[in-house]
Amino acid sequence: HHSMSASLAPVKRRAPAKGASPALTRKKVTLERILGTTTTRNAAFCVHPKSEYVAYVAGCVVVIYNLKKNVQTRFFKGTKAISFVCFNITGKYLAAGESGKQPGVLVWDTDTGAQVAELKGHKFGLACGAFAPNSKYLVTVGVQHDATVMVWDWKAGAVVAANRVSSEVHGISFSEDGSYFVTVGVRHVRFWYMDSINHFSSSSSSTPPSSTSPTHHHNMLTGSSDALSGAADGTASSSSMKASVIEGKSALLQSHKDEVFVDVQCGVGEAAAYVFSITSSGILCLFQNRHVEKWVNMKTSRAFALSINPTHVSVACADGVCRLFHPKSLEYQATIPLPHALGKP
Repeated sequence: HHSMSASLAPVKRRAPAKGASPALTRKKVTLERILGTTTTRNAAFCVHPKSEYVAYVAGCVVVIYNLKKNVQTRFFKGTKAISFVCFNITGKYLAAGESGKQPGVLVWDTDTGAQVAELKGHKFGLACGAFAPNSKYLVTVGVQHDATVMVWDWKAGAVVAANRVSSEVHGISFSEDGSYFVTVGVRHVRFWYMDSINHFSSSSSSTPPSSTSPTHHHNMLTGSSDALSGAADGTASSSSMKASVIEGKSALLQSHKDEVFVDVQCGVGEAAAYVFSITSSGILCLFQNRHVEKWVNMKTSRAFALSINPTHVSVACADGVCRLFHPKSLEYQATIPLPHALGKP
């Protein structure tokens, strides 16, 4: 926590020397603050797992914001508009996906601020992404036109598994043990199983891909994607051509088959066997073994996002309402009081 707080603290700016020319001063102009945001989806906002920082999107920049101090502390810059951001489980790495054609997936080291990877493989924009709990793998999901889910060994710059996904995807979450992840979207809840790629991981571990060479690492740090772009269409390097097909199985949605699922979280602790997802219409569903075991109408006109811990499932609803539910029974627990109106004590 101490290291993270120090690493994401504002970078101190040195004042120009006395007598410096106006031209020299202009060259040292740096970004101090960003007004506004382009964060309109859950995937474009994430909370640091160990501290008071959050990351959100403002155009082609990822803003790191300190909630307690109410200040922007650092900026990570891409070359295209950013569509999703996610921290790994320790908060040391931050990944962001780009929009548009031939998008990249960028990964930064939050301790040093350096870009440590640029992954090229998707043909169109990115919808969402998530690190595996062991931080070895990074999963990215393309927009509906891209229609691809990819599992990256991101430090090696290689796609180890991939598959097609025809639905519009809004959210993704890994299970606590990392054995599977879940994607949700428009009439879509799908479970993807990591053990279907284990044979590839074990067989390739003794022969590291050439993408780990010093030359390739330098290219990633400077933002060049040449070593990762093995073809003109922006597909990943030759090592990804050996990628296996990751197995996915759809959940049995029953009466919820026509719903739009907008967010998903896999359970933790005693609720680790469960998966929670919400619909835009205000339904909270609990899945077990790909079945809807329980569901509750949250009595709201719309639901937007959910978060979990061992004792609560928290759901952000319309009109600033946040409702809390028990993670095993889905029993209603409380509604968090609204903050004071602006300008009032």
